[in-house]
Amino acid sequence: MPLPHTASGGGYDDVTARVAATATEPPPPLGDISGLSATAGATAGTIELSWTPGANATRHWIAGIKDADRSSLAVWMAADNMDSHTVTGLDSGAAYILTVISGRDLAGSGESEWSAWAPWVIVTPN
Repeated sequence: MPLPHTASGGGYDDVTARVAATATEPPPPLGDISGLSATAGATAGTIELSWTPGANATRHWIAGIKDADRSSLAVWMAADNMDSHTVTGLDSGAAYILTVISGRDLAGSGESEWSAWAPWVIVTPN
């Protein structure tokens, strides 16, 4: 939609033009994850995670640590699905503390937006 523009000062007081402008709607809000739950998987060393995704999310990441060794991440991975993921390769009998975050790319900006982390859950794979 062209907008009128009039210059002033510097000898340009009589110069006018129409400038093109585009109004862009802000993206809808990114909601937080809710209902994160975890159970021991059907296969040894696996955990089944499920959650309700944050509104308008396009991806999820999972983070986790071993309860006995909280010095470094034991789990850091993208989720396969928008509302669930099977975490594999874990030590059977060791408790893990896990959480999930929602995210999305902000169209045209090259930047990402992230929700708050879901509350942590603790689970021990078989």
